[in-house]
Amino acid sequence: MINKFGKIPFQLKVNNEGWENYLNTTTDFDDEFEFEDAFTINWWADIKISLQILTPFLLKFGEIQEWTRNSEGLRRFGNTSTNDICACFDEKTDYIQVLSCRLDLGRLDTKIIEIVFEIAAKFNCLLMDKQARLFEPNMKELIGNIEKSNANKFVNNPTQFFEDLTRGQIKPE
Repeated sequence: MINKFGKIPFQLKVNNEGWENYLNTTTDFDDEFEFEDAFTINWWADIKISLQILTPFLLKFGEIQEWTRNSEGLRRFGNTSTNDICACFDEKTDYIQVLSCRLDLGRLDTKIIEIVFEIAAKFNCLLMDKQARLFEPNMKELIGNIEKSNANKFVNNPTQFFEDLTRGQIKPE
């Protein structure tokens, strides 16, 4: 990241127009992106971590989700209705390209959160939320980002969330 930006920014750019065009015109989601933003850059490219090395950490989320066991370049671990982690990888090299997790904000599981922090610490990574805000892997920073999230706003007051969304006071994530 420092090689790309010269420093670690607080928040990265999300190309909403690029994503809208991509989602509206792409029929093969394996197509290359014609734009660059926080979610299209392969942040793991220089790290070169294989799925095989990362799997013991991923299994701490729970068993591999059966539907991904034989899928090309994708493995998901954990519970689909609560907390899970997804690894996208290059099939030829086995190197990780994307690592993302979902946390159930209705029932925060500190054990799962500690696993996320453990992975980030082991591989010297920052965390990034859906708004492309970057933060250190610690509880204070995570709670601060959760409090800013649409998911948290929805969990705390669904009616107010939809009213604010309708009025344009909240942007979709």
